[in-house]
Amino acid sequence: MKQTLKIPGIIFLIALISTSLTSCIKKKLECEQNCANVNFAGKIINKATNTPIQGHEVSASLYRNQRCLLCPAKKVGSGRTNNNGMFSFSAEIDTTVFNDSHITVSVKTPSGFLLYPEPVGPGLSNERQFSSIQFYNFEPVEKANMKFEFYPAVLLTIQLHRSSAISPQRHLGLEFSFDQKTSIWGLIERDSNADTTLTINTSANMLTRIISRKFNSQNSLITRIDSIFCFPNGSNTISIDY
Repeated sequence: MKQTLKIPGIIFLIALISTSLTSCIKKKLECEQNCANVNFAGKIINKATNTPIQGHEVSASLYRNQRCLLCPAKKVGSGRTNNNGMFSFSAEIDTTVFNDSHITVSVKTPSGFLLYPEPVGPGLSNERQFSSIQFYNFEPVEKANMKFEFYPAVLLTIQLHRSSAISPQRHLGLEFSFDQKTSIWGLIERDSNADTTLTINTSANMLTRIISRKFNSQNSLITRIDSIFCFPNGSNTISIDY
């Protein structure tokens, strides 16, 4: 079992690993031989509050292991979570399909939730992300015990104030994280941006850590760590000197 995340492209997002789910799903997978019934089951929760996310769709699709333009993905099945955040659906699958293919079970991020800290502001498009799990063998136990976790999104305003000289590299590194979910950004230092305001979506009801890094004139890396606990429907703002 392999779990991956699909994350939207952001112009100043330096590093986030993602898995593409861009294949077009055209038809339902039909089993003709070596058929076995497979149950896909698990739960979807609000990780910050450990509460269920109800009525949300989960889908399973078959993909070729090697990229193939003429081999569209096939829909295996789908279901929705109940009041307890649990989902369960079954499908008849040819057990030999795992010789050259794998099954991806994916969940689109529910509205009002997120997977990673993400920037917001004019000109930025925040597409809803996917969380997905890949299965490369027939093992039924793993497919019946899945868990997808999402975080309630809340707006955080970060006011950056440059109180030291501009770095020789003219670059301020920024790292934002909650619950070990991290995104890394960068800010180019100029004479005109001694004071900069950033807005990001982060998780409510959790501690958000902000790490800033820059080199001084002696080319020594200076690191500062700040943190803030963000509340839903609150005015969440932090001021950072660097």
